[in-house]
Amino acid sequence: MRGLTRALVVGMVLAAVAGCRPSTQAVVPTTSATPESKANSSAALATAARPPVVEPRSYLEGVMLPVSLTFAPDGRLFFAEVNSGRIRIADQGALRPEPFATLQVAEGREHGLLGITLDPRFTDNGYVYAYYTVPKKNGKPDFNRVVRFTEQDGVGSDLQVLFDKIPADSKGSHNGGRLRFGPDGKLYVSTGTPGDEGGRAQEMTVLEGKILRLNADGSIPADNPSPGSPVYARGLRNPYGMDFHPRTGQLYSVDNGPKGYDELNVIHPGGNYGTPLVVGAPGDPRFVDPMWTSGAERLGLSGLAFYSGQQLPEYRGDMFFCLWNAGLLRRVRLGAPEQDRIEEMEDLAADCRLDVAEGLDGALYVAGINRIQRIGR
Repeated sequence: MRGLTRALVVGMVLAAVAGCRPSTQAVVPTTSATPESKANSSAALATAARPPVVEPRSYLEGVMLPVSLTFAPDGRLFFAEVNSGRIRIADQGALRPEPFATLQVAEGREHGLLGITLDPRFTDNGYVYAYYTVPKKNGKPDFNRVVRFTEQDGVGSDLQVLFDKIPADSKGSHNGGRLRFGPDGKLYVSTGTPGDEGGRAQEMTVLEGKILRLNADGSIPADNPSPGSPVYARGLRNPYGMDFHPRTGQLYSVDNGPKGYDELNVIHPGGNYGTPLVVGAPGDPRFVDPMWTSGAERLGLSGLAFYSGQQLPEYRGDMFFCLWNAGLLRRVRLGAPEQDRIEEMEDLAADCRLDVAEGLDGALYVAGINRIQRIGR
């Protein structure tokens, strides 16, 4: 995804200012011929950006590429800083000076600490999960890994590797990395396709270009679509945002195309989303078409969250995700009864580059390059 590549180039520039060594190699994506999309298009549904119903206000400043905004039951905000490998905690708008944990991460534009989440029983067990790119001795990427910490007095301890050897691109592209627990108590993991050709996203025996479904201890659930396989869905390119509908429990994911054709997908068990064989929504019965595609417009989709809070009743039930290239928050209203079509879509003027989440206070929180803002009354 070119948009997120640009995001992490910015991150490497910021890291260089802090004394790290940035990568300067450029990535030029390639793609096959692109069919005209039959899905809802961005031009047809999105209006000009307008202010949210409440003006965004600063919550945290001076953070570096914050992703995976995750609220603990006590209201603390956990998040990851991609290039530094740090898991940070903010409490009532104040950033704790010491990180919860720091992982040694690979250098690169889409490598690093790419996602975190908390266990559904976090109050009881203190488990914090992370997805990051493991470096070789020379600092270059080796592979991606899922690990688990246990919180003790606000610090991560007892690091355990849960799932290993997820392919990482040597040039820095498309590593996925978002983590979500589903209503079934299983851990869902998004993985990208190294390089620009879509790699082996169709192959069930490799882990790239997939949504994986794991038990909380990293083992493979017995009821996965393919027995003995962690693969829940395949044929994705760089899914960097996913969430479950609060009412139906259905999983949705954004995905980023090779030259435009970014997608919003309904993720079905065993679904095949076409990468690298097709892009857009060609209506090929072998694949699941996206519910929406950006067409030739390059947006750079990141993060995804449903809103079910009380502070912003105008948005209750809506889906939100970030547009990196525009620096906007996109709102999507799905149509009843199946929630599988788009009824309304608009862009909101908020600095949303990397992530969006609902806080325990019922406000929306959005992440830019170096700040987190709050949208709430």
